[in-house]
Amino acid sequence: MRKTFNRLRAALKFDRGEYDRHLDRLRKGNEDLEALRGQAAVLEQCEVQVAHPELRNRMPSYISTNQTLSSRAYATLAASFKCNDVAHAQHLAALSLDGGWSERLHLDIAIYYISAGLKK
Repeated sequence: MRKTFNRLRAALKFDRGEYDRHLDRLRKGNEDLEALRGQAAVLEQCEVQVAHPELRNRMPSYISTNQTLSSRAYATLAASFKCNDVAHAQHLAALSLDGGWSERLHLDIAIYYISAGLKK
């Protein structure tokens, strides 16, 4: 009976160092979990802002003005541009509108054509 008691006591021996290591791992895991919860909350707020545009900050008015002018200039160019050269298979256009906060705007237009491979 004494041998059994000694074996049982050896098996149930309490090691303070091991207990502290496990406790530190548990605390570190809880800190990591708390950080993840914080990150999830921030991501959830971002999703709400994307899902509800009215909650987003509005862009400065000059950006909206530049976007409107760019789209109008492109629409006007697309509607009025005509090329009667049969050697041109396709045309590509790029518009660059620069102005920012100033009252003056600068518009650059680049037109590129793709050759149809026909000889004149």
